[in-house]
Amino acid sequence: MPKAPIMVLDDEPDIVRLVTGVLRDYGYRVAAAQNSDALFAALARQTPCLLLLDIWLQGSRLQGFEVLAKIREKHPSLPVIIISGHGNIETAVAAIKAGACDFIEKPFRLEHLLAAVRAGLKASAADRLYDGRLKDARAEFERRYFAKLLVRFSGNISRIAKFADMERTALHRKLKHLEVKVTRPKAPAAAQLKKQKPKPQPKRTP
Repeated sequence: MPKAPIMVLDDEPDIVRLVTGVLRDYGYRVAAAQNSDALFAALARQTPCLLLLDIWLQGSRLQGFEVLAKIREKHPSLPVIIISGHGNIETAVAAIKAGACDFIEKPFRLEHLLAAVRAGLKASAADRLYDGRLKDARAEFERRYFAKLLVRFSGNISRIAKFADMERTALHRKLKHLEVKVTRPKAPAAAQLKKQKPKPQPKRTP
């Protein structure tokens, strides 16, 4: 079972009790909100693994489709299942086009609810895995990129920052985050010999 809860946003207390009770009986963690403001306050504290969202929300500042639009903007990987007692085929199609992963019409059947929740959670897990791999791939690319720049510019942070169009402090933070060590390469032995001043020869007395 996912650690994050399933969030239910519905203005009907009976529906909230029914859905949360069923899902808890099947071992899911569930939280509920009755309006859009309460939902986004909860999202600021913790992102749920799935959102069950009613279209028509009485007394809410935002209605279901408006909430869905903001969810897609701020939490694009959060799967959303639309639930409605006044839906039809057009509403279901509009919900899917707007970014919902499924649509359930009230009154819904238990097996339909559970199947939609399982499918939504599976999609959520796949998205998290993809996001994690994408993040790892980007970090690896940046590590190699800055490692090559360190070699190219002989560890000169000022020149690297100018080339990468970054502030020095931002570059230092980035390298620290990527765990890239900044070391200036040692000069070749021949170059070191050139820099050494010849030792003065002792004067010979006749």
